[in-house]
Amino acid sequence: MDDDRGANGVVGCVLPRGLTSGFGTEFEREHIMDNADATPTPEPPSSKELRLAMKAFRKRLKLTRLDDESRMGYGPTSSGQNSGVVAIVPPNQFSKAVWRELVKQGKVRHDGDGLYSLVKQSPD
Repeated sequence: MDDDRGANGVVGCVLPRGLTSGFGTEFEREHIMDNADATPTPEPPSSKELRLAMKAFRKRLKLTRLDDESRMGYGPTSSGQNSGVVAIVPPNQFSKAVWRELVKQGKVRHDGDGLYSLVKQSPD
């Protein structure tokens, strides 16, 4: 088997003039590594986005509880148990930064494994 395969079994290729393999020179590699730390931090979510996320979270929690209560064994003719659902996976149309900000504000609590629950608001 006499072909152009290298030691790792990959066939070598020749790139057109002006194109590089993407590894660049030592200077380019160092420059890229130096600029990796200079990435700007993302902006915090807007108050409108936080409000919409809380609305969506409350709605999903409510629907999840209603779905849980609609099972057999619940209802007016049974023992009348309430739903045991206290934490849910938040709606995925909002980024993790939104949920982190809501945790920081004390509106929701991160319960682990991607689950969040509402924080009981004390009446002022």
